[in-house]
Order: sequence, then C-alpha cells, then structure tokens
Amino acid sequence: MLGSVVAASTAGAATRAPRESSTIAGVTSTVVSCGSPTACLAVGAAQNSEGDVPPVAYALEKTKWKTVAVRVPKVKGAIAAELDAVSCKAATYCLAYGDTWTGDNNDYPFFLTWNGTSFTRIAAPPHADSAVLQVIDCTGVRSCLVLGAGAESNIDTTEFIWTLSGTRWTTRKVSLPVAYAAITALHCTSLTFCEVAGDYQPGTSGGTVNPLLAAWNGNRFILQSAAAVPSGLDFGEFTDISCSSERNCAAVGIGISGTGPAYSSIMEKWNGATWTAEKWSGPKGSRRAVLTGVSCTSATNCVAVGFDGTGSASRAASLVWNGTKWLTAGVPSVGKRLDSALDSVSCPKTGACEAIGVYGPATAENPKPLAAGWNGKAWKLTTA
Repeated sequence: MLGSVVAASTAGAATRAPRESSTIAGVTSTVVSCGSPTACLAVGAAQNSEGDVPPVAYALEKTKWKTVAVRVPKVKGAIAAELDAVSCKAATYCLAYGDTWTGDNNDYPFFLTWNGTSFTRIAAPPHADSAVLQVIDCTGVRSCLVLGAGAESNIDTTEFIWTLSGTRWTTRKVSLPVAYAAITALHCTSLTFCEVAGDYQPGTSGGTVNPLLAAWNGNRFILQSAAAVPSGLDFGEFTDISCSSERNCAAVGIGISGTGPAYSSIMEKWNGATWTAEKWSGPKGSRRAVLTGVSCTSATNCVAVGFDGTGSASRAASLVWNGTKWLTAGVPSVGKRLDSALDSVSCPKTGACEAIGVYGPATAENPKPLAAGWNGKAWKLTTA
C-alpha cells in the first residue's frame, strides 16, 4: 500500500492539493480548502529525489491546478519543512500555517496568507514557538482561529486559542475540561461557534482512548457526548469535522476492529442536540475502509472522502450524506496496478467539491498527487 496512504489514515485533518507538477517526486500529506468553486488552495509536503522534504502548494484557477512557490523562513539548522493546514474564505484570501524543524527537534511554526496569486508571510501568534499548533479555521476574510497545545505541559490538552483579526493576533489560554486531550479537527461557523473533534484519555496519560467532541462558544469549551462507537469497533481517532450550521455537523474518524476489516470508518452526525454514529466498512472483501475528510454545505448534503481496499492495495473512496443516510459515490480508477486515496475535501457549495489525495504503485514510497472534482453526481479525476 502507498506509504502516504497509510499516513493519511492516521493523521487528523485540520482543514482541507494538486493535479499537476510532474516535478514533485511524491506528496506525503495534503489538505485543500476552497474559497469559491473555481478557487482553491492545497498545501502539504513532498519528498524529492534528494531526500529533502519541502512544503508544496497548489492553486486551482477555474479548472486548472498550478504549482505555487513557497518561501520557507530561514531557520538555523533546519532539516525539513511542511505546510500543515489551510483555510480559505474567498478566492483572494486563505490562511496557511506550516512548520520548520531542526536537527535538535525544535519546531518553528510560520504563517502565510494567500491573495489568489501569491503568498505573504505574516507574524506568527504570540507563544506559538512554545506550543504545538493543532488546527486552524477561518470564519471570514482575515478572521481566523488557531488552536494549540502547550508544549511545556507534556500533555496534549489544548491550552492556546489565537484569534486573527485583520493582521492582529489575540491570545487566550483556555483548557478543555478533560485531561490528556488532543484536537485533530476544527470547523467554525463564527468566532462564537466552533466544533472540535479529537480524543482524550481520562485521568492519566495512558489507558483507553475516547472520542472527544466539543463546542467552542467564544469563551469556553462545552463537552458533548459522542455517540457510542458502533458495535464491533474500538475508537481510533477523528480525522475531520465540518458544520453547515450550529445544528448540522459531521465528523469522520477511524474505528479499529479485531474481527472484521482491520479499519472501518466512524461517521458521527450532529443535529444541534445529539450526536449519532454509523460505521462504514467498505465493499465486501475490504480490510481497510478509512474516511479522512468531510465537508458539509447543508443538513442534506455532506461529502466524505478516503479509501478502501485490501491489506496490499487501496482505492479512493467517497460517501455522500443525503439528509437521511450515507450513500457510496464511486470514484474512478486511476489505472491497473495503481493504488489511490483521497485525503481531504472542500465543498464551497453543494455540488461543487474538490478533493485531494495521492496515487501510484502499491510499493511506491513517493506517490504522485491526485485531484478529484465532484459535480453533485460524479467524480472526475486529474492525475499528475
């Protein structure tokens, strides 16, 4: 199975890269966000033939993707860098953040804004160097939230919430009301309503991993009871969350089974009062059925992406929520003896989504970027 496909199945998405650029040897992780149906930005990291790991970015302009230059801040002793997350609220505004790390394991976050043509570096929020940045989401142009965990605490409890207004950052320290928590996904409809998904371990740094769902009301986190994990599964982690309103959200995650498929997906739906859960185990014969991204535009429309397959092969997969149930939406094959996976999806409106992933031979360590467009009825692939 593709190396980055495995990585995608265990990495939480923060918000949502590419169709072209044969100069990229392989993409290790990507997320995509669309400011409009014809303007999207995707970011991630790639490994080239020299073994370097530089950040990569791709912009969708109307119907074509193009590679975008990324200038990484100079850091003494830097050995690698990547772009971790992106959130777009207009064709001419996106916020992205990434990390540069050094041989002594120090981590240096950096932030970029996108104007539809190029990146501009902006100042990182206060205390960012002393925290582990987790997720970001923008509620409007130059209005964004960033969540991070205090690195000095030795636990992954979210402690910092940064709000970007214009060019100014404000900082708050507000912990989740549980110990040993980690946030893997965030979606906000306003600065006073966000849903977060993650996991926590009650009381100690070890033991059972439990699903975490909570709302942010602008002042504090309010824990919500996640629906019981479907029968036959143990909770793995949430990978993405999306809300079209305060009364409609969907979260997707990974469930682990000792009897059926090694990995199945957990889909949780929020109706404003309660979460309900379902599982997806893929078509007959699947050993892995993993959803890594989801995007909702209304109470009757959500699109989720990921992959399914056997232990030695995988294929990109998608499910669509129609207001009543999740339906399989077939993703075209990338060709014989080639694996594929979709990591992230963004739907700026119903019937207009862009998904990003990878494809290549099952044994490839450096797969190529894959993009897919959804028109409300069918997926269309574009390969590098």
